[in-house]
Amino acid sequence: MDKFFFIITDYLNGKTVYPPIRRSLNSLFSVSITSFLFEKIYFKYEWLDLNYRPILNFFIKGDFFIPFSLFVVVHYLLFIFSSFIFNLTTTRKSSKSLKNILNYQLKRSHVKSFKRTIQNNSVMPIEIDQEAWLKIYDYIKGTVNENALESLQKVLDEQKQIIEHNFNLIVKLIVVVTIYFASITHFGWLLYLLVLLLSIVGLICLWWLYLGLDLLPAAIKKFDTEVQKYLQSNLINQNTDA
Repeated sequence: MDKFFFIITDYLNGKTVYPPIRRSLNSLFSVSITSFLFEKIYFKYEWLDLNYRPILNFFIKGDFFIPFSLFVVVHYLLFIFSSFIFNLTTTRKSSKSLKNILNYQLKRSHVKSFKRTIQNNSVMPIEIDQEAWLKIYDYIKGTVNENALESLQKVLDEQKQIIEHNFNLIVKLIVVVTIYFASITHFGWLLYLLVLLLSIVGLICLWWLYLGLDLLPAAIKKFDTEVQKYLQSNLINQNTDA
């Protein structure tokens, strides 16, 4: 109860309350799935009366161990399953995309196309001369460094972990909603399909967001390398022409 009031206090003070809510929902979904499976596998149970004898017998005689074991199996089996699917698919896609990033080369045609896009969408035409190229080169060289990349990587790892937790929670939500739909007569097809559709869209968005965060450091390093190569080549050509 104190923990609940702490969550309310944090919410009123503008602090994030999502992590404890996510963990609570995760446990609640596991309990719901466990309850459904227990009644399907064993028997329909009833809540114990507020009497110490049945409660003591429930724990001392070991009756609690069956639902507890089922809860552990459900909780971690779904976690392992969703994490395996998530990491397998994102790793395979990330490896393919990483090869494309590493093989990318910045060419003059790319820069010319980029300059045309800027000029066509600008109120006033922009002409980048040699001095401007030098300023761009110095800015990129001073901005992208190992410390900045390490800090970025740390932030991205934290966000990726949150995304994976959310992915696992939505997978469990789909299982729970399917059980509710099968066991609650007034749940309805419309609500079930709506929740299912939103859940699938959420899974897809989280999957692509994770992939983007996973590839971002490599993309920044590659972009920095290619831009510096191009700027150096461009400056050499300009000096030769001069």
